[in-house]
Amino acid sequence: MFGGKLEVIIDIQSFRNIDLYEQGLYALRVRLQMDGQENVQPYKILESSLQKQNNSNALIYDDIFFSSIFEVLYSDQYIELDDACIFTILYNAYPNRNSVLKLMVELLYINQFDNANDQLDKLGQMQSVSKFNCFIRNSCDGVQQCIQTIFDDKHFGYSKIYIHTMPLDYKFSGSQHFEDFLKSITNNFDEYQINQFLSLYVDNLYSVALKFKNLLIQAVNQIPQQKRSPYIQQLMQLALISTTKFKNEINEKNLAESTQLIINQIGQVLFSIWNIFQEVYQLKKDFFTELIDGRLIELNKKFSNEFFQSRIVIVDQFNQEIEPNNKLGVDQEINRKNTQQKIQLIILPTRMPVFYEDVFQTEKIIQQQFQQNIFDQQQGKPRHVIVLAHGYQGCSLDMQQWRNYLKIQFPKHLIVLSTSNEYDTEVDIREMGLNLANEIQRQIKDRLPTKQKIYISFIGHSLGGVLLRVAMQSLPEYKFHTFISLGSPHLGLGTQQNSLVETGLWFMKAFKKKDKRECLDQMTLADSPNLKECLISKITQNSRLGEFRNVILTYSLQDQYVPYQSATLTRIPPSSSISERATLHNEMIENILKQYKNTSLIKVGVFFPLMKTNLDTMIGRTAHIEFLENITFIRLFIDHFHDFLQ
Repeated sequence: MFGGKLEVIIDIQSFRNIDLYEQGLYALRVRLQMDGQENVQPYKILESSLQKQNNSNALIYDDIFFSSIFEVLYSDQYIELDDACIFTILYNAYPNRNSVLKLMVELLYINQFDNANDQLDKLGQMQSVSKFNCFIRNSCDGVQQCIQTIFDDKHFGYSKIYIHTMPLDYKFSGSQHFEDFLKSITNNFDEYQINQFLSLYVDNLYSVALKFKNLLIQAVNQIPQQKRSPYIQQLMQLALISTTKFKNEINEKNLAESTQLIINQIGQVLFSIWNIFQEVYQLKKDFFTELIDGRLIELNKKFSNEFFQSRIVIVDQFNQEIEPNNKLGVDQEINRKNTQQKIQLIILPTRMPVFYEDVFQTEKIIQQQFQQNIFDQQQGKPRHVIVLAHGYQGCSLDMQQWRNYLKIQFPKHLIVLSTSNEYDTEVDIREMGLNLANEIQRQIKDRLPTKQKIYISFIGHSLGGVLLRVAMQSLPEYKFHTFISLGSPHLGLGTQQNSLVETGLWFMKAFKKKDKRECLDQMTLADSPNLKECLISKITQNSRLGEFRNVILTYSLQDQYVPYQSATLTRIPPSSSISERATLHNEMIENILKQYKNTSLIKVGVFFPLMKTNLDTMIGRTAHIEFLENITFIRLFIDHFHDFLQ
């Protein structure tokens, strides 16, 4: 057998409670498997400098790594753990050099312990309440990555786990000689196949050694000279064996012996680098985690971009129209094999949401954005406040998935989940907008320092997008950054409306008292006999959307609740039979767009695949709700627009 040795550091850096239902004591149970079968053995706990809660420390028991026990008391609690363990495995490296590791993390819970003195007894009393599984691919290439361990909705917390893998050696064992083994797998020493073998098993070890050595040099340069141990100082003198020279000098007679020799030599270097890495990692952990966090953000953005088909339009003014793609989802199969390699999920949905993005910018905006980015770096970034607003007949829980993932991606932001209008969205839109504005001011006053500089972004679903625009009228003192609407009827309902939905709206108004249908009358432009005096029309005359740097209007052609023309500020083509409502529709768009000066306007169409065929789907309600309930859509959307929300 041509065997390999792989070691893995699993570092549980922290745990953050987003929305756990139960206070109490928690711990994490971690296991590793290779190729879904063979367990990877934990054998060493790395020393932590933290003083742990409950005198609890990480431990190994029965081939399982347990974190220290920690207590969760309140929402949004951050708990630093700093629990790290080294795992090791000997495996068959041929023909599959790069085996897949499966990381399995369980969240353990107990309210309180029952007469347990020993930590192992305590862990034995705890129950597994949630599980997270993922793959670690290309583990033999010296992986360094962060796993965002996110648990289920009922136990919504997440842990940052950092992974470091190191292939240490390849050895041949068995009754057969290595030369005979090499001859058999290279088709009697075929030159091409020999080079393939050397590339996989010699060049790979060398590249891992070079990558880790260069990374360590950067970290060691940040360690004061007096704190460097003699072992660390040896790093600079550690020489790497040139594989190029080796391959130029080998021939068929000395091939087997020379190959074993250079693998052993590189293996000795890797062993030294790995031991130095463990010591330096403990001293400069912040250096490594910041580096890996940056890579994770870029990886998530790159992955989400695979599902976005974008076209950027440079315009003189915001009056150029591009019709939405009316074939959303047709023949748009994403290459799942490639994406499966990049996302840390065991199972991807059969088909993922597909996004179509039209970006409208002027040359002036691009220049100003560059200058503004330089200004931000010089002045220091203010605190970012993101306000989430639910839609008609909704409540704050509707936006919970958005809040949860935003908290994971932006833990330093203030996320305001609006509650001021929940269960009471039948009243006047102006009243609800004022309620929302007062709530935003109150949250900022109560939760941020008085002199804290801030800027605000809005994310609104359906009616919530309209209410946020109305709330802006009562927030003159703030600076705004990004506006995101999800299927919001910015120009009202009733124009280009689905006939079933239009009938439903008529029935809803017919059976409601007048004071309980104000919002519906306003949204359907029925609150005044003069259409230009309707509230929705008046709002467009001073929308203030132009004060945002970015405006992102999201729609789905599967959503029949809100016409895409209203959700995306898209004009209705003029014709001899155009109605008075359609004429007003186009005038309202002109009112809004003429206020745009320094704003990027982005229209995002979404196709949701595999929605069940039922009445909700037929009338378009399912797609309207997918904006709130489709977790994959939410994660891809936030990752893609990470820089707009940062």
